[in-house]
Amino acid sequence: MFFLLFAFLTFSSSVRIFQKLKREEDINQRYQHEKLNAELMLLRQQVNPHFLFNSLNNIHSLANRKSDLTSEAIMKLSSILRYMLSENPSSEIPVSREIAMIENYIDLQKLWMKNAIKVDLVVENVKENHYIEPFILNPLVENAFKYGALPGIESVISIHLRIIDDWLHVQISNPVLREKLSAAGSMGIGVNNVIRRLELCYPGNYKMENNRIGDMYQINLSMKLKSNELYSN
Repeated sequence: MFFLLFAFLTFSSSVRIFQKLKREEDINQRYQHEKLNAELMLLRQQVNPHFLFNSLNNIHSLANRKSDLTSEAIMKLSSILRYMLSENPSSEIPVSREIAMIENYIDLQKLWMKNAIKVDLVVENVKENHYIEPFILNPLVENAFKYGALPGIESVISIHLRIIDDWLHVQISNPVLREKLSAAGSMGIGVNNVIRRLELCYPGNYKMENNRIGDMYQINLSMKLKSNELYSN
């Protein structure tokens, strides 16, 4: 009888200890999840001011030159910001919308580059059921313009995007017109922001490399996308 009572008490105590440890583990997991979500939201919120700051600087340059393109640049920027504000910052968006954002950004850049810049944009096999972390590609394009384009100087920026078996492959190439690109840590806030968001949103499902060959700089990014089957047909 004593043995049965002892066994019951031991089992009961073990169950309570297990339940307590499980609750503590669940609380810790929720805390870590909320912590990562908070960091991700902060990273997302950094993108818009960074983009806006650079764009306003360029529009200011147009205004100083009393360029007739100032008004058009403001309207294009307004369109991009309207798109940014319309998106839910906590959810993914169709890849096609991210590409539309990139196209608008390219048009905006060409205005203050006096069309000296040529952009080779190639998009392959992008469908509406492919979804992506919002505004994760544009900082890479911004980086290409930052170091590979100067007003009045002819240059070519190449941007290729294609999807194969739910993997998005991105290759961005630009000439090096600003030597700061070769310095350590020179990729700046925008690209470092992208790298951290890739770590948070696509752990183990992305690969990113950057190389400089002579006077050309290239970023290669591959990432596994999520798909929404509602749009697959």
